[in-house]
Amino acid sequence: MASGVSVTILGTAQDGGIPQAGCSCQRCLDAHRDLKLRKYPVSLGILGVDGTKHIIEITKNLSEQLVIWTPDKNELFIPETVSITHLHLGHIEGIGQLGKPVMGLREVDVYLSPKNKDVFDCLVVGLPDERFGQKIIAVVSTVENKEISESALINEVRNRLAGYKLPKKIIFTDTVER
Repeated sequence: MASGVSVTILGTAQDGGIPQAGCSCQRCLDAHRDLKLRKYPVSLGILGVDGTKHIIEITKNLSEQLVIWTPDKNELFIPETVSITHLHLGHIEGIGQLGKPVMGLREVDVYLSPKNKDVFDCLVVGLPDERFGQKIIAVVSTVENKEISESALINEVRNRLAGYKLPKKIIFTDTVER
């Protein structure tokens, strides 16, 4: 194993990547014809000195980006943590791939850049749901145990997340245990 941290650039394009859906500019047309010209949305893979695997931004091209990140293509790197710099579709679109229907991961720590100054820590988990397979539950601790209404917190992120990605319930606790 390398003696330092290893960083792999997994994408450098804006949210849609290249080619863009429905775009007929020469760059996109060329990328449709030649796969080597494709560019994935911005993302970084980080291999820690201790062998831990972290990804910054989790895009719709997660599958391809895991292949880029993994030196030995026989067993793909699976991130242990996900960091999201800001919440809009291009930075979180791949998060659903971590769950039961695709990768089947039970626990991945997700770190968000702070938007709500009252939230100290948060853990988002999927719990079984008869209709959809899983429902999203957030476990939240607040700064100095400040009281925040569940509906206010959900409404705050509603502008940044698709409805199906919103937590269906928030459980407030003094400390978020992992």
